[in-house]
Amino acid sequence: MEKQAQIDSYLRKIRFIKISDLNIINPKGRKTISSRKRISAVAIIAFALMGTALTYSIAGLLTLQKALLPENETLPSSGNIAALDLSVYADSNCSQVLESINWGTIMPGDNVTKEIKIKNTGNTPIILNMTTTDWKPKKVDQQIAITWDKEGKVLNPHEMVRATLRLTVAENATTINDFTVTIEIKPS
Repeated sequence: MEKQAQIDSYLRKIRFIKISDLNIINPKGRKTISSRKRISAVAIIAFALMGTALTYSIAGLLTLQKALLPENETLPSSGNIAALDLSVYADSNCSQVLESINWGTIMPGDNVTKEIKIKNTGNTPIILNMTTTDWKPKKVDQQIAITWDKEGKVLNPHEMVRATLRLTVAENATTINDFTVTIEIKPS
């Protein structure tokens, strides 16, 4: 009822709206084309109401579309996290962690072996790799070499393997009194 009163109020105030005249200049002179067409206030109000109705309809559709879509999409997933852990032990029970190797007194031309145990404490198979670094004194690695028998071996999760490290001293290594080296055993 209130909307109808507003519409009636508009109709009393606005009866017609005149569209302005159009002036065209041509080679023969100026000519005025009068557009004496008038649009009634009812037509303008009808267009306004249609526009309002269309706006609310589109807003309603967008709200409905948003309501049909999930707010938070969740995707189930599963997987394994690979843990690459490797431990080196001095004993077969894998209870004494090996932190250093004492090669003892060695002579030029000697080959000395030490047995160690390596265990894969992770959950992923690994390929064994050994490197030597930080030789002291420098260039001593030209006279002393350390090798082993497990290079490239695949070690499965929780598997333990015995490895033999071999230290080989060159025949001409007469000037070395003492040396240190870091032996790195790691997954490749």
